[in-house]
Amino acid sequence: MRFSKIRFRPIALAPLALLLLLAALLSPPLPAQTDPADVEIDIPYGPAPRQDPGVDGDPTPSVDLVVFGQPLIEGTLDPDIAVEELGLPEGIAPLGPSQTVTPTTCEGWTNPVTPLGIRASDGRYFTYAQQPVLMVGVSADAGCHLDLEDAKKCLYGSLPGDGAHVAQNYPRILADAKAKGLNKIRLWVVLGADPNDPSAWNTQAKKARNQPFKFIAEKGYYRLDIFNDDYFNRLREVVIAAKKQDLFVEVTLFAPFEGGPPSLWLAQSNIAKALKPPPSTMLESVGFTDSRWSAVKITGSHPADLRMRDFQKNVITWTVQWLWCYDNVYWEIANEPEQPDTDPLLAAKWQQEMIAYLRQAEDDYRPNAQFPGRPLKARHPVAVQPFTTTAANLWKTVPAATPPCSVASPDNCRPDVINGHYTQVKTNDKPGFPGTAGTHLDLGAISLVRGYRNLKKVLGMKEDNITPFFGEKGTRTFKTDIPSTTPDARQFGLPDPVRAEAWEFLLGGGGAFDHFGYIYDSDNGQKVRTQLGKIGAFLSTGFPVFSLAPSAPNVVPPSTFQGTAWVEVGAYPTDTSWDTATLSRKHWAAMESGGWQTADAGRKFLLYIHHSSPRCKLDNDDFARQPNNALRCAGTNLALDAYDGRRRPTSRYQEVDLRLHLGSKPGIFTVSWLDPTNPSGTPLTQETINWNPSPESCNGRTPCSITSPKYGYDIALRIVR
Repeated sequence: MRFSKIRFRPIALAPLALLLLLAALLSPPLPAQTDPADVEIDIPYGPAPRQDPGVDGDPTPSVDLVVFGQPLIEGTLDPDIAVEELGLPEGIAPLGPSQTVTPTTCEGWTNPVTPLGIRASDGRYFTYAQQPVLMVGVSADAGCHLDLEDAKKCLYGSLPGDGAHVAQNYPRILADAKAKGLNKIRLWVVLGADPNDPSAWNTQAKKARNQPFKFIAEKGYYRLDIFNDDYFNRLREVVIAAKKQDLFVEVTLFAPFEGGPPSLWLAQSNIAKALKPPPSTMLESVGFTDSRWSAVKITGSHPADLRMRDFQKNVITWTVQWLWCYDNVYWEIANEPEQPDTDPLLAAKWQQEMIAYLRQAEDDYRPNAQFPGRPLKARHPVAVQPFTTTAANLWKTVPAATPPCSVASPDNCRPDVINGHYTQVKTNDKPGFPGTAGTHLDLGAISLVRGYRNLKKVLGMKEDNITPFFGEKGTRTFKTDIPSTTPDARQFGLPDPVRAEAWEFLLGGGGAFDHFGYIYDSDNGQKVRTQLGKIGAFLSTGFPVFSLAPSAPNVVPPSTFQGTAWVEVGAYPTDTSWDTATLSRKHWAAMESGGWQTADAGRKFLLYIHHSSPRCKLDNDDFARQPNNALRCAGTNLALDAYDGRRRPTSRYQEVDLRLHLGSKPGIFTVSWLDPTNPSGTPLTQETINWNPSPESCNGRTPCSITSPKYGYDIALRIVR
């Protein structure tokens, strides 16, 4: 799955030639730091104390908070990061990250930097150069800057001279992503522990190379108050390489529960030291007393754990120091900070503290009254990743008007992006550390996009089952026409479930999709990257979602039919629904143009359907085949679930007499059934219908209905006036 666990604002578009000339103004890289002696040392304790200036940028123009009749929760989009779109002349393509100046280092950089922002009108999509951006990517894990032993992952390459046997692959992976039409990757900054499994090559030098802290080799410990410049230089190198390939980078600052023991974050490992608080010049051993304290709010009754916040703040300060000048970057606080046995509200409050530290770190490069010429013209967006509705509900609440988000008032900090993992997430109750109340994880990415799409925030999906892996964590498609309960009926590593997740999430209102795909050059690895690239291109330029809004499901009752207001596709499946005829659940997502109910021209609709089921943990188990007909796995359900594709290679699926409701005005519509693997290709079938609203009919059919071609797993429908 991953590394093993341990427990907005207006901008001016400068001419490209001028931008490129600015590269000559770059300054030397950051100097390396050295380790002082154990005693009588005079190095400041952590980052220098300062006051938060509380400057959140220029005021933003007023924007309409209602888009296409879809009510949005007010106040959830920070005006400092909201971008008003710039209408480009026809035929002019928007700038990509590779077309703006790329600094070789942030140190001494004084030219204006305007990072990607968030679309002001709805908050649903990122923007770059004042144009909306739909992000679709594949991250071959998140360690392209790391010295890893697993060649299936994106990696920097092995340390020379230590028996290196894994070659650098990140330049090829990034180039291939661009070639496939992808535009996003992800990087983790600090893990809970060593990312490599034990091996003959996993030397102490390699372990130290994968940490952002300086390692004192002769004494065998890490200094959590001194940065590892080699590490951050590699991180910057990968960000620069991504920018040159027109890739945006989600930089995840913390992955506290990733890696293998021992953990330098834990006191019991006794491998981390730092200067004692002033006025002392002595070193002391440091570490969390429990790994879970690394991602929950700490009270004053735990001074040793509270002390560790200084070193998490170091990670934020250093990462910003190296990467603030890159306009293709946005931050994520943490990967899966909510664990099944931690208090989700305290985990969210920890993330608020980290957002405050991040704001503070970026303020060093932001203009204010005292330093109006600072180059960072807007802050970078910030993401969080809740696993619970408890945490997600906190993120959708409107913060108090004053004071602004700061270290002094973290409770008023909110993210710009909310990420989800897996299609659904369900765990059993456990005591919620550090208390005793029962808690559980209950929010997957599909639930997130269906339940929170009225927020003025970008919703992202990252991490799902992996292609082309086999077994519990591999993508899996079940051949429903083969009457077998053996593993032979399952095909692993296929792109079908991944494609279904991407379509459903993005048509549901998601703004970013990032598949967790290893072995990028394998057959299935290439297929999933190609298909996702084509989906991203279609939804960005072929049939842009930026002029559409997610179609809300009808409520039955009082609605007289199931589906959306414009198509009777059927009810979205529930935990207990099952179609015995197709041995599947019919999942769907749809989008529509604004005001279509009364509009004449400009009516557009898009529908996607796939047949899937939840996953069972056991390879030879099937969600539907139970002796007592119970809709659960005979073994154990996956707590972090993904779709089990239900492919019918012989008797195929078909949408028969699918009833349409296309508005109160008559019109001629083009109806196209599309291949979801290549939606911009030649339609599977296409017809023209003459819509009459009263009575509702088309082409002599009353009521108006259409029928799809037969299909094996999924299909897309496009309707245009």
